[in-house]
Amino acid sequence: RDFNRFVDAADGAERAFRGPDITPAMLDELSPYTINLTMGRFSTDGVMQTSAADVDAIFEDHLVRALQNRLPNEPLRILFYAHGGLVGEKTALLQAYQQVPWWRKNNVYPIYFIWETGLWPMFFQSLRGTRDRALAREAFTDGFVERLARGAGGPRVWQAIKSSAYTASIDPAGGARYVIDKLQQFLQEHGQNVELHAAGHSAGSIFHSYFVPTIIEQGVGAFRTLSFLAPAITVADFRARLARFVGNGIESLPLFTMRKELERKDPVASPWYNRSILYMVSHAMETERFTPVLGLAESPRADEEMKQIFGLHGQPASHAEVSWTTTTQERGRSASHAASHVHFNCDPPTMNSVLRRVLGADDNDPVAEYPAALACSENRALGADLELTP
Repeated sequence: RDFNRFVDAADGAERAFRGPDITPAMLDELSPYTINLTMGRFSTDGVMQTSAADVDAIFEDHLVRALQNRLPNEPLRILFYAHGGLVGEKTALLQAYQQVPWWRKNNVYPIYFIWETGLWPMFFQSLRGTRDRALAREAFTDGFVERLARGAGGPRVWQAIKSSAYTASIDPAGGARYVIDKLQQFLQEHGQNVELHAAGHSAGSIFHSYFVPTIIEQGVGAFRTLSFLAPAITVADFRARLARFVGNGIESLPLFTMRKELERKDPVASPWYNRSILYMVSHAMETERFTPVLGLAESPRADEEMKQIFGLHGQPASHAEVSWTTTTQERGRSASHAASHVHFNCDPPTMNSVLRRVLGADDNDPVAEYPAALACSENRALGADLELTP
């Protein structure tokens, strides 16, 4: 298997979504770049399976050759990506299949955690039934939908997703825990020529709140960047698990999320719900209603420690910052035009901003930009698996 197959691949526009099927050839191409987990453990069924031997191949073969073939005087940049909690297995695999060529063209080696739970379809089915029974009694408002979600078992589903993230990195049998052990072995031999980066979209921030600190605390390595895209982690959990590492194990933590006015009219679930998914998380999915969530603009602004960490008190911070969408700039390290919660992972300005920070590139340095054909507005394959129709 040629680890470099994606480096010389055609432009990402030619890899646009062509249908719902994941072919064996696609899975073969993805195997050096994806790790599939179910409830935190290696996945043994579904579209794609991952075993310990597959992870061994990534760290003992593919990454070694990527290191040997890197650009002169450049480190091997490894980026660990964790998708959001609304994303199903097929959608996550399609995202990886489309985006890997772009990362490789920019000399970044991505490793995608496909961390499925299988809980969202059951939750939405339950929500449909609860909604249909309740519609005869009450007006169909956002608050009504939030109460429905809570009554349909939203907090139990959300806690199970959090448990999946915990199990992956903390449980000795967790799949990400095995990745950490293999990464440690790899860095012990090659660490002087390697940079670590991570990015998480929505609930991917929860996944990384266990994965990244474990790597730092065990002395495996430090991260140049940890990019959060509309993070669904609570302020309390960020404070407990990640805050102390900002500037001390995490060199840079850029956060990309929507302004409050956009968050309050996110069309992702319209017409049954007119706010962003982060409001649903805060108001209906967390154990306590109205829990502060890091990606909601009002939450970090209302917390003194978060304002200090992210430079929201009138002075820029040294190691973290927030880009509020949509930004006036169209390109650069802080640009973002995502107008919906599910668009951050396929918004060209946002993805280019993450890339520039990974590369250490300035606003005007040349990079292979994220293909316009893979933008969410052009390519529904990368959207969330949200199918609760009115």
